[in-house]
Amino acid sequence: MGRSARAIVLWSPDSKKVATYQQDERKVGDMYLVETKPRPVLQQWKYPLPGDEQVAMLHRVVIDADTGATVRFKMDPDYHRATLGDNFSLSDMTWSPDAAKLAFVSTSRDHKSAVLRVADAATGDVRTVFDETVATHYESRTGWRVLWEANEVIWYSQRDDWGHLYLYDFATGS
Repeated sequence: MGRSARAIVLWSPDSKKVATYQQDERKVGDMYLVETKPRPVLQQWKYPLPGDEQVAMLHRVVIDADTGATVRFKMDPDYHRATLGDNFSLSDMTWSPDAAKLAFVSTSRDHKSAVLRVADAATGDVRTVFDETVATHYESRTGWRVLWEANEVIWYSQRDDWGHLYLYDFATGS
C-alpha cells in the first residue's frame, strides 16, 4: 500500500548529521481499508484526496546525531508528495562533501514547478538556486546532480518536449 513506518533520513558524509522531514498530518483526513481475512482487519492512515484543502506538510530539518539538536530550514514547508516523483525519496536531497550544505528539490502540489535550493546545515538559511515551471506536469526520472567542486548542477528537463541535461551555475542559477 506504499505506507511504511521506517525512518527516512540521509546521513551526512561525516556521519554526524541526518537530513530528514518533520511531517505534519494533523489536519489531513483519514483513509480506511478493510482486509478480507477470516476476521476483517480495519487499517487507518492519513491520506489526502484530490481537492482536499489540507494535505500533509513537510518541514525540512537537519538533526545532529550526537546531541539531537535540530535545525529547521528557514522556508515554508513542502507539500507531502512534493518531491520529484510521488514518493519520499532521498534522491531529492544531497549533502556537500564537507556536510556544511544540503541541496534539495521541492515541487509544487500540482507538480507544475520544481525548485532547486541549498540550505546551510548549521543555520537553516535557504537559498533558491533556480526554479522551473511547466504548463502540465514536471517530473524528472533522471533527476539532478550537484557537482560541488565545480559549483555546478546538472539538471534534467523536458521543457521543449525532449529530454535534455542542462548545466547550471550553482551559485547564480544561470
